[in-house]
Amino acid sequence: MIFAPRRMYENYLLNPHAIAAVTSQIKGFRTDGEVPPEEVEGWIDEHGSDAKYFGMTVETPVRTNPSWLTEVHGPSC
Repeated sequence: MIFAPRRMYENYLLNPHAIAAVTSQIKGFRTDGEVPPEEVEGWIDEHGSDAKYFGMTVETPVRTNPSWLTEVHGPSC
């Protein structure tokens, strides 16, 4: 058995470029053009440290640590 470093499979899907590419292909997702990866990255930077995305109460250093992708509750994002 090998354990992956990230908390959940969904954490591997939290890639701004991939999210932007997929959402840009959804008809009717946005009326003013494609979703740029920078916008997705900005949203993650702004909202990614919200406690609700950790599935538990965590200290601020954990939420702002570069290891965010290993700790965040990916399905909630």
